[in-house]
Amino acid sequence: MTLPTTTNERTEPVESTDRGNSRAVERQLAIFDVAKQGRGKRVPEIRRLLRGEFRRRGLPQQPDLWVDAVATEASYGKPYILDFEVAAQADKVSPVPDERIRKMVHERPHPEPAEAAPGAGGRQTQVPPPGDEHREQLLGYLAVASVVAVFLLGLGVVAASESLLRRRR
Repeated sequence: MTLPTTTNERTEPVESTDRGNSRAVERQLAIFDVAKQGRGKRVPEIRRLLRGEFRRRGLPQQPDLWVDAVATEASYGKPYILDFEVAAQADKVSPVPDERIRKMVHERPHPEPAEAAPGAGGRQTQVPPPGDEHREQLLGYLAVASVVAVFLLGLGVVAASESLLRRRR
C-alpha cells in the first residue's frame, strides 16, 4: 500500500505493507517535524505543536504522558523514536533531525520478517536470557539462604517462647 504524505513540501509517498505501519511512519514523521521546530522551546508549546501535527495528519491523539515524553525530547531537538524500523522508513521521506540518532537508526540491524515474529516460519535463534549461565548456582545459593533463614526464624521463635515462659513463672 502506498500512502501519500500530507505535508505540502514532501512529494515522496510513504511505502507501507499495511495500514498500521503507514500510520506509525506518519506518526514518526510528525515527531520528526516537531523535533525540528522544538529545540529550545518549552514543553507545553511543543505539546501543542505535536497535538496539532497529529490532527493535521489525521492521526489519533496519544495519551498525555506519551505526549509529554515526546515533547521533552523535542525540547532538546531530539526526535522520540517509536521503532528503529519505522524511523528508518520515515527517514526516507524526511531526514531524522538529529544526525547522531539518524546514524543509530541506520546502523541498528532490522530483523527480517520471518525473524521478527515468533512462529512466522523462519529460523528462530534461541538466545538465553542474561545471567542464565549461572542460574543453577544462584538457585543453589538461594536454597541454602532460605534454609538458613527458616532455621534462624525457628531459633527466634524458641527464644521468644522461653522468654515468655520465664516471665510467667
